[in-house]
Amino acid sequence: MWQDLYLGRKSNEADFLNGEIVSRGSKLGIPTPYNSTLLAIVNNMFEEGLGPGLYTPRELRKRLEAESPQTAG
Repeated sequence: MWQDLYLGRKSNEADFLNGEIVSRGSKLGIPTPYNSTLLAIVNNMFEEGLGPGLYTPRELRKRLEAESPQTAG
């Protein structure tokens, strides 16, 4: 996905990778909050024509934690 963003490609493999996890989780009743959030972030980056490096790992983690419900465990 990094290379797809870097090269400005119009398509990406996020739907194939994260989307499949989200889809299977939904069918099985298993929440996939991180994958769902990552999928939305990546797809938005492609729609907006943004390049890689928009988020630092720390920023990405904060966004994932803010947008994903906490799970008990």
